[in-house]
Amino acid sequence: MFYSDVLKFYKLALETVFQIGKILSMSFYGSNPYENILNILSDYLNVKRGMILIYDKQSDYLFPKAAVGIDSLQYNKLFYRPKEGIVGRVFSMGVSMMIPDIDEEPNFLGKIEREYNYEKTSFYAMTIKDSENVKYGVLAIDKDAYDVVNVKTEFDLLSMICIMLGNFIKQKIQIEENIKTLEEKNLRLSAQIITKYGFKEIVGKSKVMKNVFEKIHMLLKSKAPVLIIGESGTGKEVVAKTIHYNSERKNGPFIAINCAAIPAELIESEIFGYEKGAFTGAVAQKKGKFELANGGTLFLDEIGDMPLGLQSKLLRILQEKEFERVGGTSTIKTDVRIIAATNKNLLEEVHKGNFRLDLFYRLNVFNIILPPLRDRKEDIPYLVEHILKKLNNEYGLNKKIDKQIFAKLMNCDFPGNVRELENCIERAYFNSPSNVISYDDFSCNLCKIPMPKIETCELNDVKQFDNNDKNVDMKENISPETYSERDKIIEALRKCGWVQAKAARLLGVTVRQLNYRIKKYNINIQKI
Repeated sequence: MFYSDVLKFYKLALETVFQIGKILSMSFYGSNPYENILNILSDYLNVKRGMILIYDKQSDYLFPKAAVGIDSLQYNKLFYRPKEGIVGRVFSMGVSMMIPDIDEEPNFLGKIEREYNYEKTSFYAMTIKDSENVKYGVLAIDKDAYDVVNVKTEFDLLSMICIMLGNFIKQKIQIEENIKTLEEKNLRLSAQIITKYGFKEIVGKSKVMKNVFEKIHMLLKSKAPVLIIGESGTGKEVVAKTIHYNSERKNGPFIAINCAAIPAELIESEIFGYEKGAFTGAVAQKKGKFELANGGTLFLDEIGDMPLGLQSKLLRILQEKEFERVGGTSTIKTDVRIIAATNKNLLEEVHKGNFRLDLFYRLNVFNIILPPLRDRKEDIPYLVEHILKKLNNEYGLNKKIDKQIFAKLMNCDFPGNVRELENCIERAYFNSPSNVISYDDFSCNLCKIPMPKIETCELNDVKQFDNNDKNVDMKENISPETYSERDKIIEALRKCGWVQAKAARLLGVTVRQLNYRIKKYNINIQKI
């Protein structure tokens, strides 16, 4: 070969790499680049036929993404399993191969019908993989043997192109995953409706609640940690979201994690994330809550239940604003505001040796103490109206509550606080057959009568019902007023031999209403 021919080939090789690089750099958000790459190989390197196949994990097949010099009928037949033919074997082994003459290769499948000519046809099958040797597919091309300038040089050139293509595919997958994550984040934010967590979501006009409002206002412009203290059901997460969505971080993520709900051996990897191979089952890298909450707020609920070993790592983040993933060595910077919540006395936990004193002081820069509902009973009417409004908006109804019930509700202690009040009102909401919720719609009789123990009706307790008895005495069979609604239903069913239609007449309700209450109270209907 003449020197001038070699020089000309190297110039074509450089131009080929340059043109393919341009195509790949412009194709992350654009059209499929594979066909354009094959056209460049055809124009610059005299490729006669070629195809790019990408591996699909779900089907376990290599499918063509583009082809040149191959008609559409043959194109639809070009799919390979790993280890099938030269293409499948090359991909399975992660190697590349050059066959000088396909007529001399017994393993060549010949899925493409080639016109017979007197010239030898050379075949290149190159694994497409990124710089970390992750395989994505195969580049397969035909060339007339006399067009092969230098086997080693062409082999190296095509290997370089396959690595460029592999890195492109890797980055494209990462971009698509990032876009998906952003879309999920936007959907989450839209679903939460930022305005929902304005101050209207925190209801109360009592003196203690006014102090809470003042504290929240004071904290909106601060970046310091906040510790929310209160019994279960007092609305600690609602307060945390209110602070976040009314602060400068409102456009950042709000990530919540319950320290008591995650096993101690898993909570570290959940909060800090982990690297691939950090432990058995860590097949891929995972970002932790601190990384996901970057630029926003991380809400650590039930912080008093965090394991001691993890508390020291949390202390470091609060001090240095950096951490490492489990199994990792690189330091990750983070900009996260911590809002912690607890229903425990953390100072008592410190004395017991369950909580670090230095972490307590770091978290307790600002604190908000949420009072239990029993200490602000004057807020109950406002809370009830707020709960009813939410239920009406959710179900498209316009139910109201008898104002006389407010006084009776205010006699209740509600050990479950606002959450228990919400449950109580929601039960009455669906118990009420009319648009006005009355005293009779409260199954717990407004906390004056303890709820009955859950019981199952044994077959031996059921009295045989006489089918000839057509005149059931309604008044005699009504249970005492001290019974709960569930007790009344069970007694009526027993009296009527578990015939629901007769029990409904006895109770003065429709069969549909009785069926609803049977399901609601999980009453076991006996068959006799």
